[in-house]
Amino acid sequence: MTQIGLQVSNSAGSRAPWSESASSFARGSGLHAPSAAHTRRQFERHGTSVSAREARKARRRARVDGFDEQFSALVDLICSAAHLGLRPWHEQEYAGHRRRLGSHYRSVERLLSPFWDHEAGDPFLMLFSPASVEQTIHSAESLSAIYRAREALAACSSWLDAAQIG
Repeated sequence: MTQIGLQVSNSAGSRAPWSESASSFARGSGLHAPSAAHTRRQFERHGTSVSAREARKARRRARVDGFDEQFSALVDLICSAAHLGLRPWHEQEYAGHRRRLGSHYRSVERLLSPFWDHEAGDPFLMLFSPASVEQTIHSAESLSAIYRAREALAACSSWLDAAQIG
């Protein structure tokens, strides 16, 4: 393994108890939210009691945040391919994002669907359904889909924030 000389500090004390699960989701290794019992145990380990409802809220937040990170990486890749021109690594990375997002989209689709215009279609599927990044960047709807997907994620995140308070 090649080392590049970066120091990584572990600030686990300042992190939310469920953030480790969100990190593994974001890395693509697990791509699933922890169970309610697991989330409850994480809170209890940190000296906090949590109800099943609070655990469900935390799981929803972890799923959406993890999906948001993966989706942002896909958008970065699409923008890079459009800006730099297609490179062989663009297609390889797109295939990986497409696989991960496509297989785990169902876990967040129900949470996100109230926040997009259904007449215009699902903006997320418009971006990771095409077989290649080339098809995506040459699609007339891609730019609009990126904006609509970002708006849906922001609205969903705001709704989750309000639900965490209530």
